[in-house]
Amino acid sequence: MKNKSELVQVLASLISIIGFVASGIPIINNWIDSLRPPTTLTFYFLAFWALVAAALGGLFWNFLNRATPTLGGTSSEPHGKAAIIWPITTNVPIVLTLVILNWKYRFTSIPYQLLLYGAFLIGVTIGSLIFYDFPFRGKKGFRNYFDSANRSYFSKEFWLVVLWSLLLSSLGFLAMGLTKLIVARVSDFLTPLLQIGFCVGLTTSAVVFFLLVFPDQPRFDSARGIIAGLALRMTLFFGLLLGTSPVHVQL
Repeated sequence: MKNKSELVQVLASLISIIGFVASGIPIINNWIDSLRPPTTLTFYFLAFWALVAAALGGLFWNFLNRATPTLGGTSSEPHGKAAIIWPITTNVPIVLTLVILNWKYRFTSIPYQLLLYGAFLIGVTIGSLIFYDFPFRGKKGFRNYFDSANRSYFSKEFWLVVLWSLLLSSLGFLAMGLTKLIVARVSDFLTPLLQIGFCVGLTTSAVVFFLLVFPDQPRFDSARGIIAGLALRMTLFFGLLLGTSPVHVQL
């Protein structure tokens, strides 16, 4: 009797499992379908991958900074060779994500895309070197200069994020635009202006909002840095996509 009872329990369990799987197949299929790339690029789809790429860039830099403590400078800001490594490390995930999306949606030639993005990386690297290490009025880098100036905390951080996002985005996107002009004979000065304005505007807005919520509280500098980095890289993602070629995005 005991063996029969155990057999019935096993059969009942198997039937329950089979029934659960059978009834759940449509739900699982719908869930899998929702994970598949859409047939056309949508804003929400791009925003998700922009956030993923931006976060990965920050995580890669954080890992490098922890693995080699001497890599970062004052307040974990990159100086010297780190000012070259930082923009490349944090933006490579963006480049790779956009190359994969191009492979899927074919919005331009991949070699041409890689050439443009290579020029962009050179530009942002130059911008990084200027912001963090350029000697300005006896100080090395703009942060050291503003730290020595008699400015309020809000004013200092506001102008720093404006200069930071402006130098990185303008030199990156102008290098990209110059490459388009030389290689493809495409003369388009409006697109870089839109790219730069979009990047500076949204990155500065994110930091200003943070400063308004947490005014004069330097202990939140790390959190503000994370927000600024995410905002900058997400806007760079869309700027790169905008500058690659005409891409149709559905809202």
